[in-house]
Amino acid sequence: MQVLLNPDSKNDLISLYKRAFEKAEEIYLATAFLTDWSFTIKPKKDCRKFVALVGTNFGLTRKSACLSLLKWLPKRLRGDVFVFPSNMNTFHPKVLVWKERNEYFALVGSSNMTSAAMSDNYEVNAFNNIEQDEYEKIVQWFDECIEYSDPLSKSWLKNYIESKIGGTKGGKRKKEKNVDNQTQLNLDLPKVNGYSSLLDERRKKQNIFLEKKDQILQLLRSNANGSMKNNVFWKNFTELWHRKWEAEDCFRFQGSGVERTCTKNNNWREITGSLLDIIENEKKMSPLDLDQFVAAKIDLLAKKKNPARKAWLSEMLCQFIPDKYPVLNEPVRTWIKKKKWALDRGGTEGRKYIDLARRLRSVVRQNSNYVKNLAEVDTLIWRICPPKKKKSKKIIVFST
Repeated sequence: MQVLLNPDSKNDLISLYKRAFEKAEEIYLATAFLTDWSFTIKPKKDCRKFVALVGTNFGLTRKSACLSLLKWLPKRLRGDVFVFPSNMNTFHPKVLVWKERNEYFALVGSSNMTSAAMSDNYEVNAFNNIEQDEYEKIVQWFDECIEYSDPLSKSWLKNYIESKIGGTKGGKRKKEKNVDNQTQLNLDLPKVNGYSSLLDERRKKQNIFLEKKDQILQLLRSNANGSMKNNVFWKNFTELWHRKWEAEDCFRFQGSGVERTCTKNNNWREITGSLLDIIENEKKMSPLDLDQFVAAKIDLLAKKKNPARKAWLSEMLCQFIPDKYPVLNEPVRTWIKKKKWALDRGGTEGRKYIDLARRLRSVVRQNSNYVKNLAEVDTLIWRICPPKKKKSKKIIVFST
């Protein structure tokens, strides 16, 4: 084990960060607060994962440093930067772990990501090779923390309250806003009239879906393996899904607009195969890896210009995995604009969808007293931002 005693070892500390950025295939970084990011060396081109967790206790993390970190990262890696909420237990780690070919390394100690910690502060850090199982334990810890965290974005930073640095004469500080119990995103769901009946109806639809889940999976598999033609799949699927809203066995979440892009002539085999791959890997992958997998599938379908990759696929993901993936439709897009959420962090269509999913997971966490998953958030968004087109207005019939 190599022990680094700052300020004497400050150059060695910085060198280890540079080594990770230059050579790592995967990087995991956690800091209790971030006040400076001035690295010029960026992750290498074949670095497939850069995960960062930043603490927000006491408002010490600086907006400018967060923006510098996002700007420094290549677009393909910006999607996995998170902020741990200040209303949870105190977030106090300082750790950098990475995978370099078949070796694993850890740098752990007292240094936060600040210019002082990297220069003249008295700090103690330790660096060493670690075993794969130790690395995987640390990665699992990151995954657990991310479940409670919000994605770092410009939208988040607009609402984040920084603490003031320093004090006034006499050592007294001005009274500040509560910077240690702040909601950084405007996530409150208004309790609209009839919200209880809306949620009851959505839960009923989810239960109907569960009753038909085996039939749907059988259709998906038959189409994906080539034993059922695309037009036959669409006909059989619509018999289960495309019913009037008033029908007792209707489980669909969306209005009729999806039929304008999805037809029997669509390449359903292409998309049913992707959906099955996601469903089958849900329990096998970590949340971060599954998100990356979903984004890659959507991007591949976008490259092939498959029209079912948006409304239809997102509804199926929300039906099968309602805790993780939302429906992407007109009301959701309208709500995003009202919230001023710019989904630009990952650049690609798949990364934007995952960014949306992560923000809506935060909505569920902060409104867990009355919504339990993204399917329930979706039905409230429909009421808050109803679709403009007359054909889809019947979506709200069941709420009265």
